[in-house]
Amino acid sequence: MDRVERTVDIAKAVNAYNLATISDFELVNKICSYFDYVKNFDLSQADKSFMLYLANKAGIPHYFDMLAKTQEYEDLLFEEATINASEFAAFLCETSLYTDEKSKLHRYQKEILNLFIHGQLNRYFLSASTSFGKTHLTYEVIKKMKYKNIILIFPTVALLTENLSRLKEKDNYSYFAENGYALHTLSDGKEEYGEKNIFIFTPERYLSFLDKKGSGIKIDFVFVDEVYKIDNEYMDNDQEELKEHDRDLAYRMAIYYALLSKNVDLMLAGPYITFYDKLDSTYNESFDLFLSNYNIKLIDKNDYEIVGKELTVVKSKKKQVIDGITVDFTEDGKNITSKPGRLRILLSNFLKNKPEKEHKTIVYCSTKVTVENYANSILSWQIAKHPNDEGFNLFIDHLERVYNEEWCVIKALKGGVGIHHGVVPKYIQKEIIKLFNTKEGGLTFLVCTTTITEGVNTSAKNLIALFDRKGSKPLKAFDAKNIAGRAGRFMEHFQGSVISIQNDFDKVIDSADGGIKHKNFDVLVPKNGADLDMTEDVYLGEQGLQKKKQVKTMQEDRGIPDEIIQLFKTISKEDKITIYDRIKNLGYQELSKIQGLIQKTMQNQIDFDGFQVFIETIKPIVRDKNFLHLLDKSSYNLNDEFVQKDYSRITYTLYFYLKDGFNGLLTYRLDTLNEDVDTAMRKASELVYNTFKYQLVKYLGVFNTMYKYYISKRDSEFFDDVSGLDRLLTKLEYNAFTDQAKIASDYGVPQRIIDYYDAKSVSSKDKIKNSFDSYENHVFNETRKLFEI
Repeated sequence: MDRVERTVDIAKAVNAYNLATISDFELVNKICSYFDYVKNFDLSQADKSFMLYLANKAGIPHYFDMLAKTQEYEDLLFEEATINASEFAAFLCETSLYTDEKSKLHRYQKEILNLFIHGQLNRYFLSASTSFGKTHLTYEVIKKMKYKNIILIFPTVALLTENLSRLKEKDNYSYFAENGYALHTLSDGKEEYGEKNIFIFTPERYLSFLDKKGSGIKIDFVFVDEVYKIDNEYMDNDQEELKEHDRDLAYRMAIYYALLSKNVDLMLAGPYITFYDKLDSTYNESFDLFLSNYNIKLIDKNDYEIVGKELTVVKSKKKQVIDGITVDFTEDGKNITSKPGRLRILLSNFLKNKPEKEHKTIVYCSTKVTVENYANSILSWQIAKHPNDEGFNLFIDHLERVYNEEWCVIKALKGGVGIHHGVVPKYIQKEIIKLFNTKEGGLTFLVCTTTITEGVNTSAKNLIALFDRKGSKPLKAFDAKNIAGRAGRFMEHFQGSVISIQNDFDKVIDSADGGIKHKNFDVLVPKNGADLDMTEDVYLGEQGLQKKKQVKTMQEDRGIPDEIIQLFKTISKEDKITIYDRIKNLGYQELSKIQGLIQKTMQNQIDFDGFQVFIETIKPIVRDKNFLHLLDKSSYNLNDEFVQKDYSRITYTLYFYLKDGFNGLLTYRLDTLNEDVDTAMRKASELVYNTFKYQLVKYLGVFNTMYKYYISKRDSEFFDDVSGLDRLLTKLEYNAFTDQAKIASDYGVPQRIIDYYDAKSVSSKDKIKNSFDSYENHVFNETRKLFEI
């Protein structure tokens, strides 16, 4: 189809929209595709006027701004004296979308912003595409409504710190600094609250904030991102292994406690969430009941793809047109049909035939191991461009000094390939994304798991899906749409290219997931643990009501006050009572070992015997098989005989981590457990960044709370005066102790920078700073304004 035909088609689409025979989101898709088509044509003044009209007709004047960037802005300027009526109308329409001189919304964002009205309760549940701009819209809501105290809840610490950086550093968010908003990301920070405060948390950190210091603050507005996580079943389609994850519970609890205030405004947001049709035979009313109970209005903008998507399925054809390029999959007359072979040919064609700014490609894999394997394959093909700048070389020198140079992440980076999955240390992930987003001289290919869907913003034009699975489980339509949403970035691309190679990714996208549910409003779903207290009696069922009464009686019999039993909210009251009973039944020797453990933790060490008492105490309430495996005593083979060690697996790993940091744990896995470098790095990272930080902290926290309460009651002391495992908890959660060091650790910086902020004296700080390598010095100077309050 030539340009004339494409132009006639877009004119017909506009006419159809005017006649209400196609919807506004269909028009957006067509106009977006047309902009992508004409972006490299020479445009006459009449063409420019038409494109300006189309952008405003679509309600997204940014399309014209992007075209101006593509074609050199001066060429698309309009002389004031020659502006015609149509152009004037377009400019007038565009002015209505500005919220200030630095910020312009698209029409569909502005429509939602207009729903927020002073003097009324404003609560909305927004589901929209990844390119819609949900978080940016939320900041505009805060500006319009002039809220004083705001809670922002994001799914990961990485997103938390990204938003902290956005508010502190980006010019178009300067409103918040100029208007005196204090920013807080720690649940137990020592900083003073201002008249206006923005608290940026994960769900777990928000609950911890409520435990420690949040109950006395009047919150005006709450935003919760990735809110689909309230429903574990919506995220996980393996029904045989379906189980409650803490993340579900933390999300539901965060929203529950936020809405205990009757007057708080609310925005819940997520991508591509589907909802039950009331006329469907499978209709589940629990989510609708949740919305109704809290006066939340639903806004469904899933079909509004602000950045278009072109999906191509690659199976076994010899030749195929992909994103405007004819790709020949034959070599020496032979059709290359293997998945790796097709990937190699496709990536080579992208580099050879696409403009450089369209080379950036994400390759999606189902597991961490397949990510590393395909990254190694791409490396071996020698097709990626080697990043070539001083900063990159400093980064590589640093990684080779701190880690094993045989680690696949380092080898891939040196060959121009980025690896991104959940157990790559945070500051390395951050630097890899930064290198990938560098327009000139950065990484060209990024191989990743679904971690890329957790709010990571990249400049990728292309997304290649090599698998239709997530781990060992099939992807759901929701997952596939979210992954595909990473192709193309608003204000950089009109359209992203999604390519599926030899799998059913395309079929998954078109499949039906069913709707989202809310466990606490479904009477047919059994309630256990912490859900009992969040569920109204009418949705508990007879068994749930009896359980709730039984637990209350257990608490009253032991005299445990509410302010104690409510701490660590994601652990059930019944489990807390179990821990309390087991601590109460410990003998003198065991309690002495706990005292020994507490004293050792003051020196960043653990007492093996005391830690083993802790493990035996909490074991009955642990249900996760992988964590239970770590709690079992380890064993090894000696001359073909099975030898049992005296302490749990987790005891040895924690000891080496506390003794010598991450590298101590890595060395233990390499030298003692004889793991290869890549396996040792994955498992060490999994322990530090997931197991220790979340699971171990949760159980240590409950043990510490009930232990301190038992001792305070036994010895008639104040709870806060009892020595406990608080220092170890802080170390495991933050890997830091001072507020500055905690924020730096959250953000993701090399360990020596965290140590610098933790140092108590000027001389200690100077000694650490003088030991920085060139990369650490660079990061320190780039980030210090974020941490030095």
